[in-house]
This record gives sequence, structure tokens and C-alpha cells, in this order.
Amino acid sequence: MLIAQIPTATPEPTPQPSAPLFSMSAAGPRGCPLQPTAGRVVMTQGYAVGTHAPATIWGAIDLAVDSDGDGYAEPDASWYTPVVATHDGVTTVTIESWPAGNHVWVRDQTSPWRSGYAHLAIVNVISGQYVSAGTVIGLVGSSGVSSGPHLDYQVWYGDTNVDPTELVGC
Repeated sequence: MLIAQIPTATPEPTPQPSAPLFSMSAAGPRGCPLQPTAGRVVMTQGYAVGTHAPATIWGAIDLAVDSDGDGYAEPDASWYTPVVATHDGVTTVTIESWPAGNHVWVRDQTSPWRSGYAHLAIVNVISGQYVSAGTVIGLVGSSGVSSGPHLDYQVWYGDTNVDPTELVGC
């Protein structure tokens, strides 16, 4: 006589809700503006440091892609990485500006928040276009005054430049 043990069903784990990729809070737009297909996003220049000083005018952070896990960005991995809007809003596009090169602003229509994305190789939106958070607005490049491929990311609240370091979450 054969006796087989019937396996008991193991209940499937209940999926936990994940945090949204992007959100707007009192502190500003939250979310990572770079979306690499491989590697991880690293900051290559901090807020109010080097070319980002003085912060009231040039405050931004530079982001690029580390493809080999050593903590440093590699140019080949950074080129043409998708750049996404970190919040909903209307775009303003400036091509070949100084010093930002190909630049996109996204201005929230319900608050004073806006974000800037500079040094793009390719711009995927036009001025006046409404975009949702997560929409690809361009691809990383080295246009304008730039030492290599990266994204210069700015956040403003009205006329006040805000340090986006804690907002990006990359």
C-alpha cells in the first residue's frame, strides 16, 4: 500500500504596501529623478558645494550612475539614463542655456514648488506640457557647462532654493 503525505497549503504572504515612488510633501517633491536600468544613483556634487555655490542662486545636487558598485559614477553608465519628473506640473524647456545646457523646469500648478533638470542630452517634453510624476522628461547628458554626463537637480519653493539632498531618496 502506498501512502502519500498531502502537503498542507502554506498561506501566501500578504503583500505590504510599498511607499510611492514620488510624492509631494510640505518639504517638497520626493523621489529619485534618475531611473537607471542597471547600477545605482550616486551624488557627484553636493548642495552649495563647488559650482553650486552660492546656494541661493546655484544650489543643486549632481546625480549620476555607479554601474560597478564602487560608489563612484561612471560616464558610460550615466549617459542617456532616463530623467523623470519628481512631481506633477507644467514644463518650461530651455535649449542650450548657460550654464545649464538643455534644461527643463517642472512647476507644480497647486503650490509654489518647482524642480529643475539640467545638462540633458535629449529633452522629451515641450514647454507648456503637463507631466505627471515619473514621466520621462529627458535623458542624462553633458550639455552646457559640464565636466561629464550627470543630472543637475534643483528644487525651489517660490524664490527660495531648497536643498534636495534629503528629498531624492536614490
